[in-house]
Amino acid sequence: MKNTQLSISFFLLALIYLSNGACTRIDYTKELAQVDSLSVKVDSILSNLNAIDTSEVMGYIPLMKEDLQWIQENISEENVNAAKIFIYKVKTVNKLSLTFTYDYVKAKKESELSKTQLFDLRKDLVNSSIEKNDALKYIEDERKAVEAINNHTIKMIERINILEDYPEVRKEFYLNMRNK
Repeated sequence: MKNTQLSISFFLLALIYLSNGACTRIDYTKELAQVDSLSVKVDSILSNLNAIDTSEVMGYIPLMKEDLQWIQENISEENVNAAKIFIYKVKTVNKLSLTFTYDYVKAKKESELSKTQLFDLRKDLVNSSIEKNDALKYIEDERKAVEAINNHTIKMIERINILEDYPEVRKEFYLNMRNK
């Protein structure tokens, strides 16, 4: 009888403890919405990165080398000014293409890391396994990270647009050189 009363007492204590834990559960509805919004933004960034044709961008490098070599071999005193402008454009495009690989890989890795961290943060919020203040701090940190990644990706895409104009600039230069 004594064991039964002791078992019932332990059972009731455990029940009270668990019910108190359930009652003090923090509502993270607003925070979950913020995390979900950031996750959508990261998915959009990854989609933009995946849409970039990296082989096309890297294909400009041999063209630029050919153009610089042609200019060195064929430019005379009378058309040196036109060549200077084109050389400046070639060097600008060359610089952009050389940093492209690093920028692309960095943006991709940071986006994937952010996606993982947001997934983990969401899981912690759903399970109420972090304090409210910590949750707010983590969300703000991730918001800043996603904003930085997004800005970096936008700038990279703007530079790619400059690279994509290179074939037209190149064609125009050679047409002008033939006409002189």
